[in-house]
Amino acid sequence: LVKASFTLPAQEQVDLSVVNVTGKTVLRAANGNEWPSGPSTISLDCSRLPVGSYFVELRTGEAVETRRLVIER
Repeated sequence: LVKASFTLPAQEQVDLSVVNVTGKTVLRAANGNEWPSGPSTISLDCSRLPVGSYFVELRTGEAVETRRLVIER
């Protein structure tokens, strides 16, 4: 499992996805779920994804944050 941590300034709807280098969503962990303000951590089961580079995208009503994810075995 891969853990993604983030902090929200206020309670918001969150979309959290893993996308490949071509921009295709390969894993969706939160799809418009409501999250409380403050720090949060969500576990991503990336065990079925092939080795390679991906991006974790966190989208809220006001912002998009992208982080690089490299899967190695």
